[in-house]
Amino acid sequence: MRLALVLALVSSLQIFQQSSVDPDQFDTIWKVSLVTAAFPIGKFIATCFLSFHHVKLHDELDRCARLLLLGAIISALPFFRAIFSFSGRFIMGYSAGSGFVCAPAVLRLAVPESMRPANFLFLAAAFSMGTFLANSMFLISDIIPASWFSAGLTAAAGIFYLLLRPDEYPVEEMTETVSIDGDTPEPTKSSHPVLFVFILMVINVSIGVPLMQTYSTLIFKYYGMAATSATLFSVLYPILQFIPVIISTRINVSRKTLVLGGYFLAIKIQFFLLLTAAYPYLPEKHKMVAMAVLLIALSISFIIPCNTALCILFEQFDGANVKTASQSRCVMWFLASVSTLTFSKTLDSYGFTIAFFPYFLISVVSYAVMLHIFPSKTPFSIQL
Repeated sequence: MRLALVLALVSSLQIFQQSSVDPDQFDTIWKVSLVTAAFPIGKFIATCFLSFHHVKLHDELDRCARLLLLGAIISALPFFRAIFSFSGRFIMGYSAGSGFVCAPAVLRLAVPESMRPANFLFLAAAFSMGTFLANSMFLISDIIPASWFSAGLTAAAGIFYLLLRPDEYPVEEMTETVSIDGDTPEPTKSSHPVLFVFILMVINVSIGVPLMQTYSTLIFKYYGMAATSATLFSVLYPILQFIPVIISTRINVSRKTLVLGGYFLAIKIQFFLLLTAAYPYLPEKHKMVAMAVLLIALSISFIIPCNTALCILFEQFDGANVKTASQSRCVMWFLASVSTLTFSKTLDSYGFTIAFFPYFLISVVSYAVMLHIFPSKTPFSIQL
């Protein structure tokens, strides 16, 4: 459990920094988009590197923690804000991108099958907590600048990791004896494992994860919500995400049901979001309330399938295939970078319906493919 907590300090930063840009610091929307996109761009470069180079998990995670410190210091510099914010967030993105690949690999190597749900729960909880902290820090921005708060928390994560990390990481996969009554069945692989993990990464982006992390406040304000209320709603939804995470650890539901059922629910909510946004006769106040409720419902619906898929991804290959996992993450971070760079400008120019429709379309296509290649005969209990 200590291992999961320590690894979460590095990997969860990919959520926190994704959401932590203060748009009031910059004078144009393109600067905001560029600085915001610096973090997923850094993650994309990191996963590209891991895709073609062999790394030792122990050394790479140490490097990630040190880069968090360096990036935090650079991003907090009070002059040439756009340049140093971009540079610092790029370095932190590189660290978090690499850590996000290595941390689950370490957990799969070190943790027996029966203990993975509790250990992966830490990663799921850390992701929601990162979003909560990123959005709530704007409520105290008059006391401490958001850039300093963000840098301080990131630096603290790197320091705590270096202090608490294990002396050695496992080099061989942890195995368990499978009981003869089938209570602990072995993982089942997809018939097309490479395609499967790539589809998982694509749908994680199209379902709205990076949009809610980065632009929830902007969307709430777009539909007429006051700035303070928009910030409060952005703080509320990460808290609500804890509810399905906790419930999922108390129920005996197969991962196939959690993933396919969760994504199906999220796609239905996406459809109603588009329908509500496009309907021209709904009073503005009613539309604001409806969109807020649907956006929060979307953020709650995707937390379980996205985090459950994280564990399934590493079970599609023998051992901890970091290169293959990194290649799939490259696709996710690339799409997240494109999404982060373009959504705010598209929203401002064409409205929510046009800006959001490509996400819904990609989600539908990805889900249809996933239905045909999802690993079969997996009577597992919840794995996060």
